[in-house]
Amino acid sequence: MATKILVLLAMAFLAFALSRTFSVLSRIWRSAELDGSADADQALADLINAKRQVLAQIKDTELDFETGKIDDAHYAELRERSIADAVALTRKLDEIRDGLEYADDINQRLENLGEVEPLVEDGPQVLLEGADSTVGASQAAQLRAVLKARSAKCGACEASVAPTDRFCPKCGNALHAADPETVPA
Repeated sequence: MATKILVLLAMAFLAFALSRTFSVLSRIWRSAELDGSADADQALADLINAKRQVLAQIKDTELDFETGKIDDAHYAELRERSIADAVALTRKLDEIRDGLEYADDINQRLENLGEVEPLVEDGPQVLLEGADSTVGASQAAQLRAVLKARSAKCGACEASVAPTDRFCPKCGNALHAADPETVPA
C-alpha cells in the first residue's frame, strides 16, 4: 500500500512538473517570435533555461525509475515526452543561433563593402577632352549632355542620382528635374 502511494505521489509530482514545463514552453514559444529587441534576448534566455529544466527532468525521471518510484510504462512515456521537448528546444535554439550568425555575417559583409571610390576622379569627362575634333561637335555635345545628366547630384547630400530619380536614394530628398547637375535641397 505504501509503495502504491509513493508511486502515485511520484507520478503526481512528475505530472505537475510536466504541466509547468509545458506552460513555460508555450509562453517561451510565443515570445521567441519577437526579433531584434530585448524581448528576443529574454526569449532566448528563457529557451536556454527551459532546455536545462527539461534535461534535469529527464535525469529526475531516470532516477525515479532506478529507485522503483515509477514503473516501466510510465517511465517510457515520461522519458519520451521529455526527450521530445528537449529536441524541440534544441532545434529552436539552433534556428535562433543560425539566424544570429547569418545576420552577423551580413552585417560584416556590409561593413567590408564601405564606400566605393571611382577609378578616375573625372570619370568619362576626361574622354571628352578633344572630342569635338574626333567625333564632331554635335555628337560631342550629345555625349556631354548624357554625361551631365548621369553626373547629377543631390543638393542635400551630394549623392549621385539618375536623371529619372524623383527622390535621392541616399537621403530621400525630393529631386527636381530642372537642373540635372545639382539638384537643390
